[in-house]
This record gives sequence, C-alpha cells and structure tokens, in this order.
Amino acid sequence: MEHATFGAKGAMKADPADLARSILTMVKAGQVDKALKPSEELIEATSPGERLRLVAVQPFAQAGLVDRAAKLCDEVAEAEPGEKQPLRLKAQLAAAARRDDLLTQALSALLSQVKTTLDLNWIAEHVEAAGWSDRPAHELQSMLVDGDHAEPPIGFALLLVMLDQPEAAKPLLVREMTRLPNNPDLLTAAAIAHASTGDYQQAQALTGKALSIRPFIRSRTEGGEASLLVVIDLIRGHFTRKHKDLGPRAYTGGNFPAEIRPGRVEVHHIQFQSSTVDQAIGRMPPIDVVLANLTWGGAAPDADVIARYDALLANLDAVALNHPRDHIAMSREANYLRWADAPEFLFPKTVLYEWDGRSIETIAFEIETAFDYPVILRPTVTQVGAGMVLAKNRAELLQCLKGLSQRNPFYAIQYHETASDGGYYRKYRAAVIDGELIPFRLDTRPHWMVHRQKNEPGYVVPKEAIEEEVAMQRDYRATLPAATVAAIERIAREAPLDVFGIDFGHTADGRVIIYEANAMMNLIPYRFAKDHKHFGPMAERMQTAIEDAIIRRKR
Repeated sequence: MEHATFGAKGAMKADPADLARSILTMVKAGQVDKALKPSEELIEATSPGERLRLVAVQPFAQAGLVDRAAKLCDEVAEAEPGEKQPLRLKAQLAAAARRDDLLTQALSALLSQVKTTLDLNWIAEHVEAAGWSDRPAHELQSMLVDGDHAEPPIGFALLLVMLDQPEAAKPLLVREMTRLPNNPDLLTAAAIAHASTGDYQQAQALTGKALSIRPFIRSRTEGGEASLLVVIDLIRGHFTRKHKDLGPRAYTGGNFPAEIRPGRVEVHHIQFQSSTVDQAIGRMPPIDVVLANLTWGGAAPDADVIARYDALLANLDAVALNHPRDHIAMSREANYLRWADAPEFLFPKTVLYEWDGRSIETIAFEIETAFDYPVILRPTVTQVGAGMVLAKNRAELLQCLKGLSQRNPFYAIQYHETASDGGYYRKYRAAVIDGELIPFRLDTRPHWMVHRQKNEPGYVVPKEAIEEEVAMQRDYRATLPAATVAAIERIAREAPLDVFGIDFGHTADGRVIIYEANAMMNLIPYRFAKDHKHFGPMAERMQTAIEDAIIRRKR
C-alpha cells in the first residue's frame, strides 16, 4: 500500500520516499519521460535543500532541464556545506550537457573543499575530459579557484601536478611547504614536480622525507578474511608521475597489486625503501600475507635486499606471495635461458647489457655479434613499452643506443615478425594465479609494439578480434590452437611465481611466441569494462582468484 501524507488543506500527497523509489526504478528502466511527473511531485512534497530531491536531478537533466537540475544540486549543497555528492552530481550533468559554465562552478566548489588526493583525481578527470588540461595555469586558476582566495589553495597546486604542469605547480608547492612542511601528500607532489622538471636530487630528498613521515598506507576496509601487505619500491629512488597518482596512490605501483580492490582481503601498502620501515611495523595491523611488488628491471638487486625482505616477513610473522627470489628467477633474461630450447614455443633471445663505462660503439658491436637485425632495445625500468625501440641496421642501432640512459642497464631482444594477414599485430595476455591459467586479453595494433592503450587515433579493433577475445575468456582451450595451449600451460606449470602474466602470440610463419612472463603486468581489467562489458565478469574472476590465493596462504 502506498504511503501518503496530508497537506495543509487536507489534500493527499504521495510519500516522498515512495516517489523517489518509483523515479529510480523508471530511470533504471530507461523511462525518463515517465519519471518526470513523479519528479515534479517529489519537488512538491519536499522542501528546498532536502537531499531526497537529488533523485529528480537525472530525469530533469536527461529531459533537457539542465538548469533546473543544477539548481536542485546547488540547493542541497547550500543546505549541507561540505557535502560533495550534490556538487559531483552537478559536475556530471554539466559534463553530459557540455555546459562549461556549470562545470566550472561545480569543480570550483569541489576544489575548495577537497580532503584527499582521490577527490583531486576525480576533479582532474573532469578537467581532462573537458579538454582543459592544456590551458595555462593562470587560466585554470581563474576558472577553478574562487576569486575570494588571495592565493590558490593547496588543492590547486596538487591538481597542476596531476595535469602535468609541474613548472607552474612548483612555486605554489614551495609556498605551501613553508606552511605545511610535514604534509606527505604535498611532499609527494613536490617530488613528482621536481622529477618532472629534471631536478632528481631534490626529488629524491622530498621523496625520502615523505616516506619517513608516511612509510605505509593502511587499507580503508577492515574485517576481511585475510590481511595483505603489498611491498613496493621506487624504481628511480623517487616518486614519479604515473597518470594522476598522488598521495597514497603513489605507493601502489602500476601493475596488478595496485589493481587489487579491498574486499574479502584488506590491502595495505608499504614502501620498502622507507628509512622508517622497521619502526612502521609496530604501527601496522596484523598481516597474513606479504606480496612483493619490487622491480629491479632485470638487474640484480642490492645484496641485502633479500635478507631485509625475509626479516620483514619474520617480523610480521607472515607468508610470502611472489617472493623477490621468484621475481629474480623470472627476469626476461632468466626466462630466455630457461625456455630457449623449448620445442613448443619460441622465446626470443634476450640479453641484459650493463654499460660499465663502455662506449656506444663497443656495445653496438657486442649486440651485432649476438643478434640479427632487426633487434629490439628496451629499458629495464619501464612498462607499457615506454622507451622500447626497433633497430633495423647499424645506423639505427647507434641512434637507439644514444637515446638510452647510460645510468641504467637495458635489454636487447631478438625481433620476430608477427604481423597477421590483416596487416595488424596481435598479442594475447593470460594470467596465472596459483597455477590456474586464465587467458583474458587479445590486443591488436597496426604497429609491431602492441599495447591496448596505445592504439592510434581512428584505429578500430577488428570485430573478429573482439569476438575471439570473448570466446577465449569463455573457453581458451576451444578457442586457441592446441600448440598455443600447450605452450602457455607449460609456462604456467614451470614458472616459480605465484601470480604473474604471460604475453604471447604467433609469428608470421605460425610458431607460438612468448613475449614475456612476469609479475609486472596488469591482470585485473576493471578499466576495460566501461568500453567492453565482457571485461566486467573477467575482472571479478581475477579479483576472486587472487583473493582465494591470499586466503589459502593465511596461517
């Protein structure tokens, strides 16, 4: 029975809660026009500023009544100062309606009350989606900072770092650090800004101070079936800009451990390079499993790293997942030596080169002696193919070597032609989680360096590739060739890591080729689910499999 109330003259009014439920049901069913009348009734049955009125925002906005919808958001925001939901809702409807005036109002109000870098990340995403991120800092300031501010707030300085405007951010950050010298988010942002402008010494100093203040990040969730600690290091010894990661997110890294969502498992993060790791242990919650996310780019770590890691495990009385020893055993060069003679597949020849003061010409001669052209060169400390180049002759090899940093080792990898008949290149990805093999991605690109997020503008992934990807996720043994299945199942059996990824494909002459197999991959594809719905269930499957692996190890 529908609840009702009586107005001043005894007229019967629908219950606001019932109206709200009806509106939500209609909107979910795509019946926006039908939701307009109960939305009007909801406004009549409630007072200005009541939160329940926000339910009417979506049907009004979708019906073209954008200003009215925005006014409802403003009323609630005014009635509940500091509440972000109405402002976020206003920003979303403004973005959908392409109303820059309303969007700047909403983002400016949000920026004035941000409390976390996650709030700033949300604002940065809207700024980038609106195409404003390349605007000069002074123009962004006039748009996003309330004119009553004599100086831009700390949030604006951090936002400039997220938008990759470090030069403009640095003076603002320096000013704020005199006021808040021990704010770890501010120190992290300043480290990233200095690194982005080439001042690595100052970046390392700021990073060190940030880590001494905040060596670990605690999970926001409690009461899981197990508690996981992800141990991460900084590849270059300082925080660097990875997308819009600042503050706590800068601690998580860029591969699958950063993608694990707290749920059945509490997920904490610690920076292994922090000078206060030992002191931090006493402030940490009980830990069941420790997951190594340490990256040395294939180069051997310092001699004491393994001993320090084992001491951490002992002090926490925790079990190891992906121990650093197993990372070392799965370096690119180690994998080549392990599987160079495998009859089921081709693992390209891979050699790690250290400069050791040798000249470019000397290194080039060594590579030419060991490899045929074309040959791939790639830095040891990058992901997503960053810095990876292809040399087709001596002149190109010399040029490629000149572009590499002589402070870091690099890999030379034998190139094998893999273009398909359709003129594009294909690369598959599988996850291996506690021995379970889960192929889940097929990336294509009209370029030999295949990465899903690097496709050229205008390139459309072939329909048959998406269909094969969906079929592979459903049953890889029935989708992939038998030789391919045998190859990746052998790697899943023999690899020492507990959780890792395999990138594989086929050469132009039909051989199975393994590009790499290690733990430095993204394995939980939540970010693809927006554009491809079949990745939603796959991401949940990966998350569950990793959670199960962690819980099984709990003592």
